[in-house]
Amino acid sequence: MSASTTIRPEAANIFRRLTSLGLKQRDLAAALQLEAVKVSKVKSGERQFQASEVLAAHEWLDQMEKGKHRPASDLPRVRDVTEDDGPVKLRVFDLNLSMGDGTDIDDYAEEGVMDFDPGILRRITRTPAERLFVARGSGDSMLPTLMNGDMVLIDPLQTRLNLDDRIWAISLYGAGAIKRLQPVAPGKVDVISDNPARENRVVDADDIRILGRVIWIGREV
Repeated sequence: MSASTTIRPEAANIFRRLTSLGLKQRDLAAALQLEAVKVSKVKSGERQFQASEVLAAHEWLDQMEKGKHRPASDLPRVRDVTEDDGPVKLRVFDLNLSMGDGTDIDDYAEEGVMDFDPGILRRITRTPAERLFVARGSGDSMLPTLMNGDMVLIDPLQTRLNLDDRIWAISLYGAGAIKRLQPVAPGKVDVISDNPARENRVVDADDIRILGRVIWIGREV
């Protein structure tokens, strides 16, 4: 391997931390919102992490080390979404009931599991099923996008506010909510309700904890 394709020390450190936590390269790719092949190329020395990616990777790994990562043995058994012999079971949380400071999904009450079609899951995300969770919308602040009682699928590996016009599951002052977010100034975020009857508000970025991005909405008819 030539000097130009040697893995750099900062990348090697990230992969060491990843391995020590029992996480996979695909988890890192999802957290950084990169294609998995780009992470693989960093591991092989064909690509280098950008400075912003190094910082984001360590921030995410710090979260995992502080207890935001649940070992696979603690999670309900789920089938890989490549299997076609039945539904995938996803965890369901009640974002209205926090048993901690509300900054981590495990602070909220777990209601059980729900069956999800593996074919649909394959089309909407590459995040491992055991990382995903489902919550139920409550209230009218996100009408007409979300109605009271709608089910939302949330990817907790997507916590970087770098995508416009997306919906996020958040903890705001310790309370769970589902909102659109828009950075408006350094250290400031606009918390947006789709319902025009509800006022938006600008808050300090430090007051928001992103639990994950909403990647699917389901509604009973």
